[in-house]
Amino acid sequence: MCASLRSAQHYERDLREKNRQNRILFDRENAEEMRRQLEYNSAVLVQKRWRGNVGRKFGLRVLKEGRSKIREAWRLRKEDEKKKRGAAYKIRESMALTKRFSSDSMEEAVLRR
Repeated sequence: MCASLRSAQHYERDLREKNRQNRILFDRENAEEMRRQLEYNSAVLVQKRWRGNVGRKFGLRVLKEGRSKIREAWRLRKEDEKKKRGAAYKIRESMALTKRFSSDSMEEAVLRR
């Protein structure tokens, strides 16, 4: 009976050792998978920030150019309005001798014809 008890104890000890080895292996695999996932998420975050920054720079440049065009058109319109307020222009306008200003809208150009 003593021999069978020892073999049962050995068997249980072997099972415990296999379970412990399996847990260690599982923990290592789990830690490796978590590390890979963290590395992937970090890479995606860096790419997202980089691409967003590039897009933002392009968008800001487009907005800045658009605002400068609007300002330039406004300045040109103000200069043309000064000319339109002049006496010589008003006389030529009454005789339909005025030319179209570059700042005139399509409606203004059609009405002037």
